[in-house]
Amino acid sequence: MKHTSASHACRRAGSKHRPLFLEPGGTAAAIPTLPLGPHDLQALQAVIRGYLASVRKSGTASAKQQAQIRALQGIRARLVLLAQAPAVTAHVPLTLEELIALKEAIRGFVARVRQMVPRPRNVMGSSRR
Repeated sequence: MKHTSASHACRRAGSKHRPLFLEPGGTAAAIPTLPLGPHDLQALQAVIRGYLASVRKSGTASAKQQAQIRALQGIRARLVLLAQAPAVTAHVPLTLEELIALKEAIRGFVARVRQMVPRPRNVMGSSRR
């Protein structure tokens, strides 16, 4: 499978990501990237879209939620651009703030789906014949 960097797509989406950052000691370190395949991109876009819709429906967002919404909108913009490219594994750079926002979005999305979809009864105890 072909690999590509998401830095070009990030720049096109208006991201201010830099390929390197300075650690407290002044040494440069690479920003970690998240490898995502075409189906991963689609799934994360759906999770972010669903989470943002539920946050908007809930009413006014706190300052923390507003920051997360901005971070998620930036991630989603990059994912949309990457999804338009040929099917490759993209390496998407994410800041700590974006990783935290993405984690919260995934948790919120899962919680919402669990509310909407009834839990199957006796899955472990069912017998096959």
